[in-house]
Amino acid sequence: MSRRQDWNRARRTALDGQSTWRAERKAKDDRCSALGVQVALALQERAAWVAQCEQRAGQALTELVEAEGLSVGEAVRWCAGTVTVADAARLRRLAKGADKQQPDADADAGDT
Repeated sequence: MSRRQDWNRARRTALDGQSTWRAERKAKDDRCSALGVQVALALQERAAWVAQCEQRAGQALTELVEAEGLSVGEAVRWCAGTVTVADAARLRRLAKGADKQQPDADADAGDT
């Protein structure tokens, strides 16, 4: 066998091995990419869900203070230790901010 044939055979063997490795690597990269997307989506869904729950909590706290005439401290006591005064203030601000945005959304819906 000639040196040239040996070189070609060795080259072919190396390229075949590299091709197999590249295919395995691509499959792994595709799996990792799909899993990364699942993580990002789940965290984004969680963030939206938390925002929605905080919105409802803020609305209820606002109602305790404004409709029931309680102080923020009294409203917090009615929440049995699940919220602090600082959290209550933040949640109420969040609810008031959403209430201000709500009429704009209704007005936009009427335009279509």
